[in-house]
Amino acid sequence: MTGSQMNRPQLGAALEYLRQGDTLVLWKMDRAGRNTRGVLKLVEDLTRRGIGLRSITEQISSTGHGKGHPDCHARLRDSGT
Repeated sequence: MTGSQMNRPQLGAALEYLRQGDTLVLWKMDRAGRNTRGVLKLVEDLTRRGIGLRSITEQISSTGHGKGHPDCHARLRDSGT
């Protein structure tokens, strides 16, 4: 595995398992993607599917229903994830 191609099979399995109304809880946002663009893509996908996202370390939260989504984007940009 190289730094630019991180394979996360457990994250993939969790993403397949999640359903509308669920919330994905991560310890830290850098576990969700290689860079900010990848994390933002994940946030958008989860929001589209009606799935929330919560990062414990960065205290970032999105409900999955569009609420908190702009705040989540702003915090990700500021955190440098």
